[in-house]
Amino acid sequence: MQKIKKWRTVLTVFLIAIFLVTTGASCAKGGTSDAKESFKPVTLKFWTVFDDRDAYADIITAYKQLHPNVTIEFKKLRFEEYEKELIEAFALGQGPDIFSIQNTWTNQYLKLLDPMPLTVSVPIKTIEGTVKKEEVIKLVTEKMYTPSQVKTIFGDNVAEDTVFQYNEGTEDEPILTPRVFGLPTSLDNMVLYYNRDILNNAGVPEPAKYWTDLEGQIEKIRKVDNDNNILQGAIALGTAKNVVRSFDILSLLMMQLKTEMVDDRGQVNFHKIPASLSGQGITTPPGINGLEFYAAFADPILNTYTWNEKMLESLQAFTSGKLAYFPGYAYHRPFIEAQAPTMNLEIAPMLQLEGYDTVNFANYWLQSVSANSQNKGFAWDFVRFMTSPEQVIKYLDKTGKPAAVRSLFDKQVQDEEMSVFVEQTLTAKSWYRGKDYKAAEKIFDDMIESVGLGEVTAKEAAGLAVQKIQQTMK
Repeated sequence: MQKIKKWRTVLTVFLIAIFLVTTGASCAKGGTSDAKESFKPVTLKFWTVFDDRDAYADIITAYKQLHPNVTIEFKKLRFEEYEKELIEAFALGQGPDIFSIQNTWTNQYLKLLDPMPLTVSVPIKTIEGTVKKEEVIKLVTEKMYTPSQVKTIFGDNVAEDTVFQYNEGTEDEPILTPRVFGLPTSLDNMVLYYNRDILNNAGVPEPAKYWTDLEGQIEKIRKVDNDNNILQGAIALGTAKNVVRSFDILSLLMMQLKTEMVDDRGQVNFHKIPASLSGQGITTPPGINGLEFYAAFADPILNTYTWNEKMLESLQAFTSGKLAYFPGYAYHRPFIEAQAPTMNLEIAPMLQLEGYDTVNFANYWLQSVSANSQNKGFAWDFVRFMTSPEQVIKYLDKTGKPAAVRSLFDKQVQDEEMSVFVEQTLTAKSWYRGKDYKAAEKIFDDMIESVGLGEVTAKEAAGLAVQKIQQTMK
């Protein structure tokens, strides 16, 4: 009798197990085994700079609700150590699954990046049933972005910074296809911060709109001592080592003058007259004009003299009340407000050339997936998720950065503090897409310094810089 009861118990347990398995299979429409296998615990290592975890906390929480099996291991690194830490971690096979790269670094890191797939399949846990509610695990296929969609969804410059040729064949028989290698959470661009009190005291009613306006304001703003030392300047231009983002400012000037920085074949050309300007009687390349114009702000014999190599670093000079203007990005604002809380701080659009097309400068970060990640599907799914309009707005609201997603422009333009940045987004560009941005930046700095010291002419300095930067493009 006891044996019969024992076998009935075993049989009952067996039948219940069969019922649970078959019920789960029918709920998942035949995909339960694959879904459950994919639903195993996953940890995604996400490395970035500048932003604290709180900037992404709401996005991570929302993703975790959909994918409770996924843990996002967030790590913020110091910018000065970031690249070194990345390279060392990848060399040891301990690199992150997702990591941030500056928009000019993509080609440099291309071999370490995974191209975005057209789709990814990831499991989600849902509640189904009308009467009897059940948790069901099912595989969901999410669409990623094609190169053309990136251009449609984000600002124009994003596609140029993220879409590169990927060899889907072999070295002997290459099949090159354009693929996407990262997506932005924001698209920062250069604006003109200014100290309203300095302008008021100088009798300047409005901030400069054009570069010629700036030239006309310098003598009103500038203060010097008996030895011609600058006590208060209009703007930090003309040098490189003590000017924050001098590469960006000079690049912007050249681009506004219609300089062709790099041609379609990847040849660096900012020392030449572009084909688009040929036949117009132009004898000096616009890039050379841009370099000479930039250098003039640190030339003590010119009326535009307002800066020199002996002065404080430009951001420090601005927060110390020694400069009227500071060309900077949205990421500079928290620092300015923290260092100069009583400053009558205002923001104006970046200076333009009167009579020319509006051109602004882009400087932002992309979120990319490591080629060595063991969880590429989840990694790309999280990147797509965090950069989607519904989620990325949480990041933008916390960080005060301008959107990269076009559909969010109208919302942000209503924000007085963000409108200047957003209105410039569609005209914001960058140009360097070589393999050693830091080297290119140093070459630009050397070019500026050599002209300022009078060692060479602007034409000679630009010609030498072009040769050196070309070596970093390969």
